[in-house]
Amino acid sequence: MSLWGETEAQAAGGMRELQYTSVMDYFLKFNLPWHGVGLYDIAAIKYAYADTVEVFGEEPDLTDYQGYVDIDPAEGAPGNMPVIKNRGEGLGRLLYTIHPTEYPNLFGDVDKMYQRVDLPRSDVLGEACASEGAGCGGGKVCKRFYEGLRCSVDRTMVPYRFGGDEMVGGLPTVDMVDEGVDPFEIVNNKKEYYENYWVFAGYWHGNATYWPTNYSNWVQWIFQSMAQQYKYWVLQYATYNHDGYWEKKFGKRWEEDINGGLSGAMASYEAFNVLASAFGRPAAGTYGFNKVTKRYEPFDDVNFNNYLNQIVMLEEDGARPIYPYWDYSGYLSVVVSAGAIYDRIAAFEAPETDFLAVDENPDIRKYMINFETVFRNKVNELFGGLMANNASKYGWCVLLDSNDNPLGFAPRAFVAPDNGPTSCSQYYCGKMKSGVERELLQVAPAADPLNPANPCGSVLSSQGYEPLGGQPIEPEPLYTFPTTRFRVPMLAAYYGMSLLVNNDDKSFMDATRIWLKGSKYAIDVPAGWDTVQCEDRFSGRVYMAAGKPGQGYFPAMDLVNKCKEIFDCYDETVNVNMTQAEQEACSETIAKPVSQITSLTLDDLRNEYLYHDLQYLLGKLELIRAMHSVYEYNYSGPIDVSTSY
Repeated sequence: MSLWGETEAQAAGGMRELQYTSVMDYFLKFNLPWHGVGLYDIAAIKYAYADTVEVFGEEPDLTDYQGYVDIDPAEGAPGNMPVIKNRGEGLGRLLYTIHPTEYPNLFGDVDKMYQRVDLPRSDVLGEACASEGAGCGGGKVCKRFYEGLRCSVDRTMVPYRFGGDEMVGGLPTVDMVDEGVDPFEIVNNKKEYYENYWVFAGYWHGNATYWPTNYSNWVQWIFQSMAQQYKYWVLQYATYNHDGYWEKKFGKRWEEDINGGLSGAMASYEAFNVLASAFGRPAAGTYGFNKVTKRYEPFDDVNFNNYLNQIVMLEEDGARPIYPYWDYSGYLSVVVSAGAIYDRIAAFEAPETDFLAVDENPDIRKYMINFETVFRNKVNELFGGLMANNASKYGWCVLLDSNDNPLGFAPRAFVAPDNGPTSCSQYYCGKMKSGVERELLQVAPAADPLNPANPCGSVLSSQGYEPLGGQPIEPEPLYTFPTTRFRVPMLAAYYGMSLLVNNDDKSFMDATRIWLKGSKYAIDVPAGWDTVQCEDRFSGRVYMAAGKPGQGYFPAMDLVNKCKEIFDCYDETVNVNMTQAEQEACSETIAKPVSQITSLTLDDLRNEYLYHDLQYLLGKLELIRAMHSVYEYNYSGPIDVSTSY
């Protein structure tokens, strides 16, 4: 399966329906076993009832892949043991390593892979012998199997694998409902399951025992299984690239080799995008571009005149209610649907890891691996954007045509292959329905986003795709219940400050540090860093933040600067001297017409304070400042700033 999903031919041919070998599998899709018993089932019945095993009709040729049979990253580095120890010999060992798309090359074509012969088990796994390669008589030779050295006919047994319930979660390829032949397909199938089965998992369907926890557990399980594929990939990345082992052996790095970690790299990229996009998933409803705030946001009747257009997002587009819905029409109130708040909480929790160890074998849970291990800057920016309510860092995208007319929606991408751009305005290409009313039929990532002449690339362009613009959506409405507005930003602060700290990397703490001028938590700002401060004209407190230009996103500076902008817009000693551009910026910040800016006073702000965004902003500054002081460490005077930038 490609990065863009199944082709039309693959879908029509039922490729996904054939991704199983046993009707004993725990199926991801309810229609998967409709083709009946699989190859594993047939072989198991032969073995159990006829005491026969399958061998290939034509011997596979391993010559071109012998290097992958003999992989041992501990060569020259005894402590560099792989986290997964592949068992078996010859073909059985090789198939653990090379990608399934290479299997036909061992036989010459696909059909020969399925030409198999049944032999008595005693002919293949005969008496024990002492010396590999020695003759056993009767045309048999001493061969090595997982069972040890055995006399065997000189044929290759079909290497079926078994993963029992006791192994679930213990290996990246053994789990319940883990369809797919490699990590990327496993993650991609889980992604499709998560997106398309909301209608089954998210609604009660008349079940009186339904509860949002049911849905929450479902989402957490999906996200954790995606994160597991990523964690195993990280550990293997460290092992196989140690001292350039893989590149010395095969001429390329492990994560660049289709027979190494390439599919795992794509799985990690996909898993992170799915989890991160959960934070920006909008609710079904009407959205519009607000000419004052300069963003797409939930349509608000109070600000009706500020919207330049309207576009409706449905659950078919990926929208989900943010909070559970209760029906109070009957004698008893019942919860009839869950909400995307559980997706957000599960996404907060999935980047972390637990420490429950399994002593018998290497286990990923012994290691502190989260998505920041690889995607540090992206995770910091995502969590920081949530803290600052900066939708450009987490919001989904409204897709636009060349005239900036809205066409549809797409989940936000946070990382792209080759570290390409992921902004709403550069990442997407779309296939349109012809006619007067242009309709968006399909969306795909731009193949060459840095090429302004043809960002979609030759393949997508030949299929009728064209470049799309885009702008982020603010998914959360303006809540009337005060504490609801703090929920996601403060969860981001809590999870970020408690979990996104590895060893000496304090970059997230540095980016989110807010302090009061003159307090004991004030820092010695390093040379080359900028500072911003906001004086609360009502309390006299002066909030401060710092950041290094060109070194990523600093949410603390974003928040403190918003505070400063609001006070400046209302301060009659400041706004009277503003340029036209500064007045327009004020208009966007406080949602007032430009013509009013120079006539505003601090008394106006004082009178509006009870219902003004400033009250929420100052509350958030205080919460983040207090939380940061709790999580800050090594305090013995002025705090040192991380050198990880």
